[in-house]
Amino acid sequence: MLIIYYSELPNTVPSHYNICGEADAYSRKWVIFIVPFLMIITYIALSILQRKPHIFNYPIQVTDENRDGLYKVGVEMVVVSKMLVMLMFAALCASCIFDSINKKGYVNIWFILIPSIGLLIVPIYYIVKMYTLKSKVKK
Repeated sequence: MLIIYYSELPNTVPSHYNICGEADAYSRKWVIFIVPFLMIITYIALSILQRKPHIFNYPIQVTDENRDGLYKVGVEMVVVSKMLVMLMFAALCASCIFDSINKKGYVNIWFILIPSIGLLIVPIYYIVKMYTLKSKVKK
């Protein structure tokens, strides 16, 4: 998307938005490539992390009985979190592009806020799921 619209972008684009979604800093248009670059780095890091569930910090003790279940839930949490982070980066980049082209000076913060809220809820959900797994193993 960025490559397609890059030629339509003005020479200066918003590089920072305040909490209300209003542009409060501007930079040269090449700066917009930072978001996809960070997106790729984050994706690679989380992909590597999801392959190593034995290094996760679990809220309950890992035993022989619960190891497989905890690892499965831990990997699932990283995968869902990775999806939400990618959605947030993609929404940020798309909003930035369209804001720059339309010269509105603001982005719709809901596209960024909803995945962010999801990133707060996901760990809580999976921690509860891990504790539920702990009680199932004891029975």
